Amino acid sequence: MCLATPAQILEISDEKRMTGIVEICGSRQSVDLSCVISGCPLSRLIGSWVMVEVGHATRQMEKGEAEATVDVLEALDEAMADIAEMDHDEAVLEPA
Repeated sequence: MCLATPAQILEISDEKRMTGIVEICGSRQSVDLSCVISGCPLSRLIGSWVMVEVGHATRQMEKGEAEATVDVLEALDEAMADIAEMDHDEAVLEPA
């Protein structure tokens, strides 16, 4: 399963290939921006927020929507960690 995540565009790395550097949860990666250019110069995308899925920016989004999405993803990550810990605790308590 693929999960799209919000990212902020930091710079344009290759105008010809329509790629840029984005930041996702503190890490930087190169992504294809061709789906979000909408006829404007790529430089106008710097600082904007996009959803990134499998190395491609799929759509632009507002900063508030990006922040809310990150909050939900972080809460989901915490819940999954809690479930994994409960599963581990139950496995330890079960007799062999």
